Amino acid sequence: MDASRFRGTCYRAAGWQWLGRTQGFAKRGAGYVAHGQPKQVWVRPLRPRARESLTAAFLPPSHFLRKETFPMLDINRLPLDGEGGLIEMLRTLVDPRQRRGVRHPLVTVTAISVCAALAGARSFKAIAEWAKDLSRDTLRRLGSQRWLPPSEPTIRRVLQKLDADRLDVEIGRWLLPHCRLAGRGLSVDGKTLRGAHDAGKTAPHLLSAVLHQEGIVLAQRAVGEKTNEIPELPHLLGPLPLEGAVVTADALHAQKETARYIVEKKKAD
Repeated sequence: MDASRFRGTCYRAAGWQWLGRTQGFAKRGAGYVAHGQPKQVWVRPLRPRARESLTAAFLPPSHFLRKETFPMLDINRLPLDGEGGLIEMLRTLVDPRQRRGVRHPLVTVTAISVCAALAGARSFKAIAEWAKDLSRDTLRRLGSQRWLPPSEPTIRRVLQKLDADRLDVEIGRWLLPHCRLAGRGLSVDGKTLRGAHDAGKTAPHLLSAVLHQEGIVLAQRAVGEKTNEIPELPHLLGPLPLEGAVVTADALHAQKETARYIVEKKKAD
């Protein structure tokens, strides 16, 4: 706003905030020229917690393309550093790569992948695109010593070599204290992973416990070829504090023993 012509009364009345004055320069060609007419800068947030979003280390989980799934968690609200944080947990993982030629530490690649997945990324490419938006300070916070994040091929190779079962268990333990289950819905469902096996082998079948609203997998368990989902359900739900939660499952699990286990032993509905 040109302070020599206006006072900003309407802006103040409408709830706008005055930030300050410009230095009175205008861009001309490749440089700037002083014109001697500084402007006043006014702003007004258009959504709640706008300032927190602008100053957050991670972008809000709503910037993904439409082809990606819906956002789940805001990474800024999760503990990453210190005792019980994501970084401390990931440092316990064993790096499957040879030390020679490693540019990005295992903790950096896995931390970026976990955070991107929790924010809604559903492919290696989406994880890499999410990492490109991270600032240098954020990369350093995730254990990186470089200015640029790992590329999509690097992320792909590391995750494919990593012990997926160990990582899955550790992430579930890390997420569990931050996901209150009382009064919420937890879905138990089994899926066969197509394309996740070699020729001549049976595709793996996983039984998972998923939060309804966020779509977060808190626990999952492989179902062997000589068994089925029914006897695996108690082992899946055993470590989870289900008191007050609502557990849903498909018709396969409409069993008396399963119902007794959920209601009487786990104190859920």
